[in-house]
Amino acid sequence: MSRNIDLSTLTPDIEIANLLGHDYAVKYCALPFRREGEHLWVALPHGTNDAATLRDLTDLTGLYIVPCFAQAEAIRFHINQLYGMENVNTIASQFLVDEHLANRADAFDNGSAVLESISAAPVVRLLDSLIETGVVNRASDIHIEPFGHQLRTRYRVDGVLLTHGFLGLSLLPNIISRLKVMAGIDIAKTRLPQDGHFSLTVSGV
Repeated sequence: MSRNIDLSTLTPDIEIANLLGHDYAVKYCALPFRREGEHLWVALPHGTNDAATLRDLTDLTGLYIVPCFAQAEAIRFHINQLYGMENVNTIASQFLVDEHLANRADAFDNGSAVLESISAAPVVRLLDSLIETGVVNRASDIHIEPFGHQLRTRYRVDGVLLTHGFLGLSLLPNIISRLKVMAGIDIAKTRLPQDGHFSLTVSGV
């Protein structure tokens, strides 16, 4: 039985969403958000009444599809949020590994300089991914802020601040330094307000 659903009341799970996968989620504008046994609840745009689509989703997931209807924009936002955050977490994990290697390299004569350049690369990809997700979701602001023992990322979309996800708080100094470099401001000043700006080309947007 199909029904309408308000996605703002849900916290979609990447493991459940991956039962369909990013490419097919985008193709069908479909967001799996709940599974019970062989049944998979999938959010689809209002007005979707295509037996072929449901058959395709059943074939792709191997599960019986329970269609639920929501606004297409809300579905696309959650798709971008889920898979964007998965990408960010992957990059963040790589950064922590590289940082650990760089710290270990300090015990050697010439290893740290080489590993320092390697450890910088994930920070670049991390920020690029956060900014790209914000552009795709038409966010006017991107917030990266300490939140307890974590680092919270939020986007302002249509005047509403929406939580994107959480990262390790240890990433904050590197993110700040990278943003300062991008904006052309003094990375040595830490307690003074500074203004800066930068432009970034986002492919496919």
